[in-house]
Amino acid sequence: MIRPDYHSAVRFCPCCGHSVEQKESIVIEYWQGEHNVCFTWCHVCGWRGEITEIKRVTTTEIPE
Repeated sequence: MIRPDYHSAVRFCPCCGHSVEQKESIVIEYWQGEHNVCFTWCHVCGWRGEITEIKRVTTTEIPE
């Protein structure tokens, strides 16, 4: 059973913006190595997919 005070990192659907914290939607959080991954299904628009937390991004600066 999930603790009543637990909240997932994913709170809104990335497609329609509707809250996925309602009981009709699904958010399953799991770990893949160092990454937190949330499988999410939105009951409003039907979007489903994995959302991965990114802790560090390295990019290059393009000269102008």
